[in-house]
Amino acid sequence: MKYNWKTLIAHVDMDAFFASVEQMKDPSLQHKPVVVTSNPNSRTVIAASYEAKKLGYQVGMHVTPSPNVHIKHANLTEYQEISYKIMNCLAKLCAQIEIFSIDEAYLELSGMEHIYPNEEMFITLLKRQIYEQVGLHCSVGLAENKSLAKIASKANKPNGHFMIPPGCGSAYLQDKPVEILCGVGPKMKLFLNTLGIILCGDIHKVPISLLSSKFGQVGREIKRMCLGHGTAVLLPPKLIPKSMGNSKVIKPALYNQERTCEIFRLLSIKLSTRLRAQSLFTQRIAVSIKTRDKIITIKHQFPQGAQCHKEIKDAYHVLLESVQWPLFVRQIAIRATYLSKHSQEDLLKPMTTSAEHVIDAINARWDNAISIGIDSIRTEKVA
Repeated sequence: MKYNWKTLIAHVDMDAFFASVEQMKDPSLQHKPVVVTSNPNSRTVIAASYEAKKLGYQVGMHVTPSPNVHIKHANLTEYQEISYKIMNCLAKLCAQIEIFSIDEAYLELSGMEHIYPNEEMFITLLKRQIYEQVGLHCSVGLAENKSLAKIASKANKPNGHFMIPPGCGSAYLQDKPVEILCGVGPKMKLFLNTLGIILCGDIHKVPISLLSSKFGQVGREIKRMCLGHGTAVLLPPKLIPKSMGNSKVIKPALYNQERTCEIFRLLSIKLSTRLRAQSLFTQRIAVSIKTRDKIITIKHQFPQGAQCHKEIKDAYHVLLESVQWPLFVRQIAIRATYLSKHSQEDLLKPMTTSAEHVIDAINARWDNAISIGIDSIRTEKVA
């Protein structure tokens, strides 16, 4: 059956990406169980090879040294460099691409039938070029929308492909567990199960008003996905905000430089996380300190742009050295301006690696599995 290319979305998903990279780097690990942790001090699994999964190792579980499994530590520099090559391969094959994560992307193949006679030829070429470029396998899902394409890419892992024909999404999902849907985590699954929604086809048992009252738009979207509906539009680049910042009202008192730096640390972590979430770089930050009768504002330039906490922290530490301490403080703020967002091609280029980038990649893939240790004082987000 020839697919209608006018409504064709492909989801490309690398197979056990982090673990597969480690196996590719070390041929002695090929076909052996490998798990990856975020750093040498962590014992939490963030990725597992298919051989390790067969032994029961899963993302999020605790791993201890054992002769049954090889433990490696994440090296995002290498992962990003390989991701860059993979996404470049995809961009050469298809002009319309949405990079979903470090190892996933959507492709819109509308009108591509003039280039690729059929979907089998396209998938074969895609897989071959990625393997020749980086030595890794991927799985591909084809469907009429992004939700179904993502589900299809997991149907024949590893190194497989699967197509859900147009108009067949609801029938295909009828007997599939509801957790197959993107966004249905353990808590959502538990709630849906208590309502009798075990399989996607059970969605008819519950009125949409109940899902909407409990989860709002998310609840309505779950019903749509259970019925095989979803968007076929790739996300356009987001508009770049003019500035971004965080502020904090603190207990009015005399503060020294050290204590003020600690409070700024909370703000700068939140700010840098927001910058990286939107792939933004700032060329200037301004720190402000509100006293009884004035506001002290000091600025720092980043000629090459910055988005990591360490860069911002180093800058505000220097700025605060110019202030006469102690100082009676009521409120502090930090703001990033002159924001820039790289083009899609630039986004694919390897970035400066830090623990923050590793955490971002893990959280994007596994639903905020890791958080940076910061205090619980509430801050105010400033657009």
